[in-house]
Amino acid sequence: MWGNALKQLILSLGAVLCLAFVAILTQLPLFSGLNVALLMSGIFALWYRSLAQQKEAGKIEKRWQFAIEGSSQGLWDWDAQTNKTFISRRWKEMLGYADIVIDDSIDEWDRLIHPDDKARVYDAIDKHFSGITPSYECEHRMRCKDGSYLWVLDRGKVMERDQNGKPLRMLGTQTDISKRKAAELAVLEQKQQFQQFIENQSVATFMIDSQHRVLHWNRACEVLTGVAAEGMVGKAESWRGFYPAPRPCLADLVLNAESDQAGNYYPVQGQSTLLETGWHAEAWFDDIGGKRRYVIFDAAPIFDTNGQITYVIETLQDVTENKLIEQALAEEKLVAHQALMSLEQQKYALDQHAIVATTDVQGRIIYANDKFCAISGYSREELMGQDHALLNSSHHPKGFFKEMYRTVANGRVWHGEVCNRNKNGDLYWVDTTIVPFMGDDGKPQEYIAIRADITERKRAEEEIRNLAFYDALTGLPNRRLLLDRARQALAASTRSKNYGALMFIDLDRFKALNDTMGHDVGDLLLQQVANRLKSCLREADTVARLGGDEFVVMLESLSRSSSEAKDQAIYLSQKIFQTLTRPYDLAGYIHRSTPSIGTALLHSSCGSIDEILKQADVAMYQSKAAGRSIQNIVDSGRIQRVLN
Repeated sequence: MWGNALKQLILSLGAVLCLAFVAILTQLPLFSGLNVALLMSGIFALWYRSLAQQKEAGKIEKRWQFAIEGSSQGLWDWDAQTNKTFISRRWKEMLGYADIVIDDSIDEWDRLIHPDDKARVYDAIDKHFSGITPSYECEHRMRCKDGSYLWVLDRGKVMERDQNGKPLRMLGTQTDISKRKAAELAVLEQKQQFQQFIENQSVATFMIDSQHRVLHWNRACEVLTGVAAEGMVGKAESWRGFYPAPRPCLADLVLNAESDQAGNYYPVQGQSTLLETGWHAEAWFDDIGGKRRYVIFDAAPIFDTNGQITYVIETLQDVTENKLIEQALAEEKLVAHQALMSLEQQKYALDQHAIVATTDVQGRIIYANDKFCAISGYSREELMGQDHALLNSSHHPKGFFKEMYRTVANGRVWHGEVCNRNKNGDLYWVDTTIVPFMGDDGKPQEYIAIRADITERKRAEEEIRNLAFYDALTGLPNRRLLLDRARQALAASTRSKNYGALMFIDLDRFKALNDTMGHDVGDLLLQQVANRLKSCLREADTVARLGGDEFVVMLESLSRSSSEAKDQAIYLSQKIFQTLTRPYDLAGYIHRSTPSIGTALLHSSCGSIDEILKQADVAMYQSKAAGRSIQNIVDSGRIQRVLN
């Protein structure tokens, strides 16, 4: 308002001066009345035109300021000669200074710029002032009234320069870009979480870009291949992790849309069931990480919004151990043929199926993929809103899950093997990795669980354990497991002072039964003898088959008195003798059999395990030598006959 009044005053004074000047001129003879009138008219016309131009310029400037304010952009005007600035109301509102007068010096503007951004801001201004750039543009942070910082886009242009090209006046706008910056930060955080997820995967994983350059090469990939990430990332040489000479990896074939060519490089290949829209391949390799390995590959493309492939992710799983287990089981055809066939049919599902579920921070399921539904037996509708207690098998102690939840709640990745129960009541095992997704407050917002079905592997491990420690015909512990338990029993006896006992049992005339009736009948007898022996013992005792028709019974926690322990052992040996002499029905053939038994006390005072076993064995063979159907017991180094 005061600026307009001042302009009008100056114009009025100019008009008065013009009239005074005309009055003087009329006194001169050169200027007649007409000439003076014409001159006055000309001066007045120039003065009026100047006044009109200034009014129009003012209107234009007001319209420009109004347009800028209406576009939510802040306006600033910098007088480079005086270092004074004009800033619009919208400019102030962005920073929370709408009702506060801000100093119009350039120093005040400098004070509001984030210290870490000043160098970048002034570099952009200098480049524009020197003519390197046609305009000034910079993204930086400005300090708000409440002390926080706001991301802005600053644009400006020099409007006036002096005759030497030095800037005199610069106009510009300031735009709030905080939302865009927040979105960019969120994308960056998601990318970092994805990178962390890949890095923390127990499955070897790498990723290539559209130029075949390796972007990620996780720790599991380093361990499997023996090639460090620093030697792979940024290079289009992913083949070096697996092959002695250049050739396309599965990821390269997928990127080039040449998945149908995978058969030229892998004997087993096809559509992936692990990665959607991906490809699957597997083969033996003579040297991966310095070892001969059987490796399964799955590769899948990642598309941009235009449907173009931007990345390809590939996973590798070393299943050499499983392959070797297959071969070991194949050699045991007579005792494990059916189990081997089942393992062969199920083996590929072990590493080819990813089971995915997402839960909220309360552990409620908010997403489950088809594989999760298939293995659990529940529909997606039945799973939504439930927690994983629905699948609890009661196999693990309570502390197992408490430690799991404590780990992920603290923002750390948890990995382990979990036994679950499906809807039908069947147990299944999954190799599980749970990754927390963190929010802006640094706390988990969701948890994603990636699982692989390892049920068949667990069954194979149990079968191998049974083959190693149990007799295939009777299901009794074998010599290896017996010796292990006997050593533990001797150690426990030393601590408790209680005696134990070992009984060697041999079936009389077993060879004659085999020779006359055949081995099938002999096997039936051995199985029935095993069952009768188990029925005579306590749960803590052990009965084992050494081979042929030889059995061993181990008794624990007998009396601390050697004489009482001896009587207890004799009592049980008589019970066993009576049980084993009852007739046997062997598929319709009635057979009578008698045992020869040798017993030795189990105690640290009786010698080592080997010595005690030898004593019992000698006592048993003396029973057979004395006419069979006899029981002997070793007492103080002497063999005594037990009367039946």
